[in-house]
Amino acid sequence: MKICMISPYPPQVGGVPVHTESLVRRLSKKHEVTVITYGKLGRKGSRNVEIVEVPIVNVKFLRGLLFFIRALLKLRSVNKKGKIDVIHSQFMHPPGTVGWLYRKLSGSKAKFFVTAHGSDILSLANGRLGRRIIKWVGGSCDRLICVSKHLAGRAQALGMNPKKIKVIYNGMAGGLPSGGKENLKKRMKLPDMKLVTFAGRLTEAKGADIFMLLAKHLAHRRKDVCFVLVGDGPQRKSLELFCEKAGICDQVFFAGAKDHEETLMYMKASDAVVVPSRIEGFGLTALEAMKMGVPVVASSSGALPEIMSPVSVTDNMPHTLVRILDDRKFRSDMISKNKKISQKFTLEKMCDETERLYGNGS
Repeated sequence: MKICMISPYPPQVGGVPVHTESLVRRLSKKHEVTVITYGKLGRKGSRNVEIVEVPIVNVKFLRGLLFFIRALLKLRSVNKKGKIDVIHSQFMHPPGTVGWLYRKLSGSKAKFFVTAHGSDILSLANGRLGRRIIKWVGGSCDRLICVSKHLAGRAQALGMNPKKIKVIYNGMAGGLPSGGKENLKKRMKLPDMKLVTFAGRLTEAKGADIFMLLAKHLAHRRKDVCFVLVGDGPQRKSLELFCEKAGICDQVFFAGAKDHEETLMYMKASDAVVVPSRIEGFGLTALEAMKMGVPVVASSSGALPEIMSPVSVTDNMPHTLVRILDDRKFRSDMISKNKKISQKFTLEKMCDETERLYGNGS
């Protein structure tokens, strides 16, 4: 089978590139996979994997428009080299609209699948054009894959045919950091304090500002805790200013954007990982922490309650976090329950279900 994946791809950061790379690596064992992705970074393919890069301008609105136009042309070129059997777009827009319009204009008989990851449905639907795009893409694809039941429910509420929707949860394989927490802290020159970590884009949707409020609430009471933010984003400057005004800069560390491997190292070195999302289609950061045996404090937003123990999901983050830091039994119980749940979300299951969908649509 010849598969064309349209998606963000590492070294771009975030859950979607990680998801796509894992899927491509597994599918390429039996199929030819071409990845059409953002940016001109000189990424190299591997056996049965071709990376087709699309130059873009990193300017709001222009970025998506340029990718849409250029990726459409790249998809046409890829199909000319050899007939594509499956087009799989990771994200409703612009990857989804590229696949939708290509199939509409070209008359291609390739099967067309779209995976919705979260904000492409949860945020895009807030605008009139966004809702129209969701209906165009969702209505034309052979199946709409949603990474959680929460997302599938929202897709149905927007008018998607429930018979077209398939829930396939994200999965994880091995490759997690080795070594104990203390060794990792020394290796990365982190302070000899208890570490509470946020890992993700510094955005309102991911709740980076909520994490900073949590830091302000606890920092003056707990001088033994350092609050670490791994990631970058539009809230960075305002968060740094808030930190200065609150007088907690000596207990807050902005690590900046890191690749996936290093982000995992920060998380494993932590005493707790906080996932304070306002919008969450799945919650890969939470799952990664759970698999590594790191306690997780999470909001009740989106799909987070689907993938972890109720003991981790809270509306009172300061209270739960303090219990994690001070109550060994509570901490151990949370780790045990979350590890058991995390075993359900495997890369093998995710890839097998996706491959079966390509073959028979069910």
